[in-house]
Amino acid sequence: MPKPSRSLIAKRASRSWPTRIADKYGTLLTIPMVAAELHRSEKAMHFAFSSWSCRETPWVRALLAGKIKMGRRAFFPADVVAAVMLQGDDISL
Repeated sequence: MPKPSRSLIAKRASRSWPTRIADKYGTLLTIPMVAAELHRSEKAMHFAFSSWSCRETPWVRALLAGKIKMGRRAFFPADVVAAVMLQGDDISL
């Protein structure tokens, strides 16, 4: 199998996480999409958003701060999800 060219590697490295997520899912993600991106189950995400003990963790607080409600659905902007992925538990609001 041939090696990827340097320009292809540089092109992949230059794309930011929000761009990658937006290309894959769009600019707004639902809870199942966020769960898939964070490698968690949908049930675990619902528990994290509803449990008071889990709501105190920085990554859950960051997601809830960026949440957009449309009717009964909750959406999360791709840049907020990317920030959670990049920062992990070091997110400060």
